[in-house]
Amino acid sequence: MQTEKDMELTRGSRYSVAFEKGDAIAGIFKGYSVVGSETALVIESDGTIRFVMVNHIRSITLLESKTAETKKKKEDPGVYYG
Repeated sequence: MQTEKDMELTRGSRYSVAFEKGDAIAGIFKGYSVVGSETALVIESDGTIRFVMVNHIRSITLLESKTAETKKKKEDPGVYYG
């Protein structure tokens, strides 16, 4: 059974992104960005950073998974008003 975590794009994992017109690129997912008012995936492919507009994506295939690193949160000291 898949969990919600299995359906998220993981930074550092390698994906193949196919576009509406049949073109595709493969690369490492770096994160998300906003270009104008549109959302884009940031993919590093062949040493080049590419911004892939999500409205042009037809499919995304996971090629190589990198386990998500869990960061420990520092204990929040809270807010102090003196």
